Amino acid sequence: MIPEKPIESLAMVTQAFERVVNNKVPIILDIDVFKKKEYDVNKKDAWEDIDKLRDFKNRIFFEFITEKTKELYI
Repeated sequence: MIPEKPIESLAMVTQAFERVVNNKVPIILDIDVFKKKEYDVNKKDAWEDIDKLRDFKNRIFFEFITEKTKELYI
C-alpha cells in the first residue's frame, strides 16, 4: 500500500512473475489506486479526482520500470 496524502488516496501495487519463456521472465505489475469519497452525480470535482488518481498511478508505474523500459512507452 502506498499512501498519497495530498490527494487522500491509496495505491495497492502487486508485482508477480510468470513462467520463463525463451529466457524471458514476464512480469505483471498491477497498480490499483483508489479514494473513498462521495460525489454528487456529474460533479466536476469527481473528474478532477479521477485525473489526480491517473497521475498518481502513472508516477508509480514509471518509478517501477527501468529507463530502457520507459523508452518503450514514450
